[in-house]
Order: sequence, then C-alpha cells, then structure tokens
Amino acid sequence: MAAVKVTVGQAHDAVLFVTARTRGDSRLDDRDELPDPSLAALVAAVPEGVGTLWLDGGEPTLRPDLPALLAALEGRVGSLGLVTDGRLLARERTAHRLAALGVAAVRLRVHTARPDAQDWLTGQSKALAAALMATACCRKAGIEVQWQATVTRPTQAHLAEWVQLARRREVGAVRLVRLTARGAAASQQVAVMPRLGLMGPDLDEALAFAERVGLAITLHGIPACTSRRASAFLGTSERVLLPREGAWAFAGPRFGPVPQDAGCDRCSLHEACPGIGRDYVRRFGRDEIDTASDRRRRPGVTHTPLAGGEVEPPPRAGRTPPVRLGYVRACAALPSLGGDPLSALVPGPVPDRIRAGWSPDESTREVRRRLVRLAQERPQELWVEGEHLLAHPEAADLIRETTRLSIPRVVLVTECAALAGFTSRQLRRLQKLAEVRALVWGPDVAHHDAHVGTPGALDAALAGLAELHARHPRILLGWSARSPFSAELTQRLEQTLPGAHMHHAPPHAPAAPVSAREEDARVVR
Repeated sequence: MAAVKVTVGQAHDAVLFVTARTRGDSRLDDRDELPDPSLAALVAAVPEGVGTLWLDGGEPTLRPDLPALLAALEGRVGSLGLVTDGRLLARERTAHRLAALGVAAVRLRVHTARPDAQDWLTGQSKALAAALMATACCRKAGIEVQWQATVTRPTQAHLAEWVQLARRREVGAVRLVRLTARGAAASQQVAVMPRLGLMGPDLDEALAFAERVGLAITLHGIPACTSRRASAFLGTSERVLLPREGAWAFAGPRFGPVPQDAGCDRCSLHEACPGIGRDYVRRFGRDEIDTASDRRRRPGVTHTPLAGGEVEPPPRAGRTPPVRLGYVRACAALPSLGGDPLSALVPGPVPDRIRAGWSPDESTREVRRRLVRLAQERPQELWVEGEHLLAHPEAADLIRETTRLSIPRVVLVTECAALAGFTSRQLRRLQKLAEVRALVWGPDVAHHDAHVGTPGALDAALAGLAELHARHPRILLGWSARSPFSAELTQRLEQTLPGAHMHHAPPHAPAAPVSAREEDARVVR
C-alpha cells in the first residue's frame, strides 16, 4: 500500500478541517484555537471528485451546527467520515442520528490500550472508556469504525496490545500516525515524540500481529526505514482542505502537511515513502534515518575475547555507531564483540584519503566532533580543504586538532593570505602539517586578488608562506591553481618559494559540510 499523489479531477479521499476547538488539555499535536469557519466557507472548500471526505479538527463534534454541515455536504462527495474522540458518539441514539445524516465512517482517536495513558495524552478523564463505547455504538448504527493512534514515546512500547484491543473490538481498520511538533507537542517534543531508532522492534511486533489476524493497518508520516516491515504498510495520502475565510486562509502551516526534510533522495523507497518531517530532524537530527543500513548485519559473528593490554579499535570502515534498538539487540546476542563495537555490521573498505573543511562561522565544537568522526575511519591522509578555512577565528587551533587525530598525513589546501597575520604562536600550531597547498586563482596577481576580493591578497599569501617555511621547513609547500600561471607569476612564485610544487588540477575545495553524513560522501576510496 504505497503512498500516492493526488491528481486534480481524480476521485480521492480528503480531510476537511472544520474547527480548531479541542476538548481537554491535550499533550498531542492539536491545532491552535481559531474561530469556527462558516458553513458557506466549508462547503466552498470542497472540490469536485472527492471520494470520502473526513471532517477533522480540533474536535468536529464541538460544532453546534454539525448536523447542518453534514446536510450541506451530503451529495457533494462520495461519502462522509468523522475524525473524533468518540465522546459524543458513546450513545446509541447519537450514533444512529449521525448515520441518518450521512456519516458512513468514523475514525476514533484511540492512542493506546491503557486508560491512564489515553487520559494523560488527551487531557480527558475516562477517554478510553468513551472511545470503546463509541466503537460499539457506531457498529450497531451501521457506521464503519476505524481507529487512529498518534504514536508517542510513552505508548510506542504498547503498540501490539493496542492492535490486539482493536481486533477484539472488531474495528475495521487502524492507522498509526507520526506525532508532529505542533500545538502542545511542540513544547514537549522530547517527552512525547518517539525516536525512530527505538520504535522499530515495537512497530514490527504490532504490524506482524495485524497481518497475522487480517486487520488492515496503515502507517502515516512514519518513514519506511523505521522498521523491517514498515515499507509494506505505508498508507495512501489524503488531500488536506482548509476554508479560505479569515485566519483560516493562512492556517496552512498549522493544519497542512508538515514540510519534509531533504536528504532521503538516496533511498530506493524515496518515491513511495513519506520521508521524515523537518520538525523531527531539527530536534533529533537524521542519524536514525540515515543509519537504516544498520539492518545489514553479519549473522553469527563471533570473536575471540581480547587479551589484556592496550588495544586499538579497528576502523569504522563506513559503519555508523548504533542508534537503533534492533542493532543493539543483535550485538547483545553475540558472545563477544572482540573490541569492535560495530562487529555485527558488514565493514566497507578503509579509505586512503578523507576530505574535511569548515566555514568561518561554524562552532569549534561541531568541527571537532566531525573531525573525530572522520578520524575513526582511520585513513592514511586527511585533506583539509576550503577557500576560507583561515578566516575562522580559531583556525590555527583547529588545524592543530587535525594533526592530533592519529592520521599519518594531513594536507591543508586553502587561500593563504591570512597566514601573513598569524602570530608566532599560531604558526607553531601548524608545525605538524605534512603539506600546505595555497589556492591561486587566475593566471596573474590581478586575477587572484580580484577573486579573493582583497587587494594584495597574493602578496600576503606569499609573505605568510615564506614565514611558515622559515619556521617549519619540513612542511611541503605547493600551489593549487585553477588555470596555468603566466610566465611572470610563475617566475615570482619560484623566486619566493623555490622548489614549491605546482598542481594545476586542484581537488575541489568544498563548502563547510552540514553533517557527518555529508562528509561520508567525500571519502576518496
């Protein structure tokens, strides 16, 4: 059941938000309060070609004119559905009346099989009891019943028992929805939003049970890489409709789909998978998404227990530390890790060379974190590349950090005008570099200075390199040029630094990386 794109003119299901009013002090992603839109605005928001139209909110049953709205919409769509907490439908008379008004299906917000957790999440007392009574009443009234659960951190471990309860109550279909950072959930994101890396085993258990008993279950907003089974249960998309009236005309960010984070385009399921919301990535990062390959394990791996003494850990070899519960469980089943915490993963080749860089405004903490991550790949060479590396206020200290990473050879490739302003102490921090390649643009001095944007930039670079050579003659010096030098410039460079190497096809000078995952793509095999 892969996600589909909605095409104008094609019959499709849609969700119409009819109110922002809520019942209780919810801890979920309920929307902000807005005045109820008029009936005319709601009817005008529904286009032709809608199959099932779901009235959502907020809590739709809080609208006193709900019967009039249902009457106005009947006949304009294929069928009508209601997304509700079920409290108003917990009476047979009300359920029968809704059926008579054209409601063919309801989605009851039942988030867990545990009464205390349901009450805590919804801010209502006896919320689960009311939803269970509504389930029975709607079934007697001939209304199709679905359950919809927003998966949260405190309830994810109990997904299987929730599916079992739905099966016992003879629910027609169930939906699991990702919690978004909206409403109350935005201020309690860490407390209530489940981590994808921990959800996998619990989600697999729930999906396996639903499949075994024949209960239709779909996932909405939950990426396919969350668990081994998830890709087979991705739900279809529904068009979101909003009235174009007053503040509702600008309510798209609060009610519409959550913007998706870029970065999943390398995945083979990219077209069908909903990806992950930007709200999740901003708070927790992408490691849990990008390490879906943690599932590629070596079965039955065993190691001889380590002897005593100092042992150097093996290279990462392209492997990522465990951030998924399934991987941790696999490691726990091994008799020994043999000193390699990633021993259950299939290693890749150890790179000969890795490139890194930073931007002038990047925090030193983030740069150091990335450098340590790259050093764990155990390359033979680290190339620190970037036009503006030396513009960082802590550039000298960061360069010294690169030479302390147990990488045999570190090469610095950058525009070197800033070297002229380095103090003796700063130049001393560069002494363990194996090589420095100065970036030079254009065939002559004028072209270079124009590119850098500073008059005298090349003169400053030459002066700084000459001082560096005088203090640390063991460092190899060279020039990385984007085009051949003029005879005049070549003569000047040779006079200033005799023996410096010329490199007319320089490596790409990367912009500052945004994540360790981006650095992985720069590994030179």
